Amino acid sequence: MSDDESRDAEPTTEEQEEIAQFLNVDNFLEEVVGSHGLWQWLVALFLMLTTPSPSTFPVYANSVGQYRCRMESTVEDYIVTHNLQFTQVAERIGPWSTVSGTNNLTGSATYGCSRYQLNWTSANLDQVFNLSVQTTHPTATTVEKCPYGYVYETNADHYPGNVVQEFNVICDQRSLQSFGTSMYMVGMLLGFLLGGWCGDRFGRCITLTAFSCVELLGTIVVSLAPNYAVYIIFRTVIGIGNTVKVSVGNVLVYEITVARYRSLYGSILALGLDFVFRAYMALCAYLIPQWRALNAAVMCTGALGLLYPLIVPESPRWLISRKQLRKAIKQMHRGCQINQRRKVVRDEQYFDELLEKATRLEERMKPMRENFVVTHPADLVLTICSNIGLVLVTTSVCMIYVYVAELYPSEIRSYAFGVVFAISRIGSIICPFINDLDESLSHGSPMVIYSAILILVVFALSHLPDTCGENLTDFLGKRDERTFSEPSVSQCELTDVKPEDEEFEKPENRYT
Repeated sequence: MSDDESRDAEPTTEEQEEIAQFLNVDNFLEEVVGSHGLWQWLVALFLMLTTPSPSTFPVYANSVGQYRCRMESTVEDYIVTHNLQFTQVAERIGPWSTVSGTNNLTGSATYGCSRYQLNWTSANLDQVFNLSVQTTHPTATTVEKCPYGYVYETNADHYPGNVVQEFNVICDQRSLQSFGTSMYMVGMLLGFLLGGWCGDRFGRCITLTAFSCVELLGTIVVSLAPNYAVYIIFRTVIGIGNTVKVSVGNVLVYEITVARYRSLYGSILALGLDFVFRAYMALCAYLIPQWRALNAAVMCTGALGLLYPLIVPESPRWLISRKQLRKAIKQMHRGCQINQRRKVVRDEQYFDELLEKATRLEERMKPMRENFVVTHPADLVLTICSNIGLVLVTTSVCMIYVYVAELYPSEIRSYAFGVVFAISRIGSIICPFINDLDESLSHGSPMVIYSAILILVVFALSHLPDTCGENLTDFLGKRDERTFSEPSVSQCELTDVKPEDEEFEKPENRYT
């Protein structure tokens, strides 16, 4: 094979058979490069540090407390002069509690969104704000929308400089909060699809670098957004770029190690997304009281993704699927040097030196089932229950990342991975509106819905086949040769070949 081979070239059936006969990447990683050395750790850690977690940004950006109508300047001056509390003002200038028998008062949904229709410049403010008298309403029974905007209560329980407050995304526009979160999930859906296709078409490293630029562009525009529409659009762009990095980064990590370490290195990326960056975001939110600066601080490490071509290797398995064998060897040789292995292989020796050795059994499905099953303890407080469930579901998702990656050959692994998790984003798009049921329907009702869905997930998982931790297939045609029926130990034992078997006898000094 020459170095100028087109990366678009599809191997013929004969070439696939020839490559599969003498090339087993798992064996080469085990015996020569090192399956869990410094090389793998550096790649996984760098991918983790350069993949921030912007999905939880609305926890702070959309955190808004109580609000009321802003009044005429004379009324606001009166409020300040008499040092009136926020609720004392709000319950006297407009609807503030569920009241029956008055026009246009529909309950809590109207709190702070309207005021009584009076001539406030000539009204007797001493009578309106007389605190010695039980709360009464002015003689007007009709209300009007706030003509001068809103005043927001300062509350230590809410992030001060939030997006909702700056762009007044409340009352009639309140649904835009959930819409903005759903649009981010749409970005994730597109990110999985684009990342999957680009990862297989152009390579893992190039795709990671390109979408790091996309993520960086979205971060800059969001921090400078002049209105809520621009904020939503470029939050979606961030979702696309970040999700591509998550998707392709996970696939790359799985492809530079062997089956029994895929969960380990995948958990490093999950640890960054689900703990490190969320804890970092909480710290930044405590120190930075303005959402624009908070967004920049949270996403700043993503800019290091521009260094991917210098630090992150191209996937050897993807290169092999594109018949770029010598480039694959060079990538693994580089890993061998970083791992400081004594056994160094020259390119010329590669095809004669690979072993035909099966990998150990490592079933994936049982841990997933166990994690899902224990997410329904009915006797715990709602908050504790939901957080425990979140932790366990997150753990199961990490296992699913590994499981899905093992199902498909290198030729389409990134694309298949992206399609599977893009479909999962459909549920995420709906979730913000389900969460709104906590206020509009009943407290805790979203948890009931999610619990019912998880029961269906457990049922679906019980009917999926196990994977056996075998060497990842590089070509699509070889996938059909594997058997995926009901999981059984005997089926997986076929890959656990003992060293004393005559056909797989290991010669001494094979690698020198």
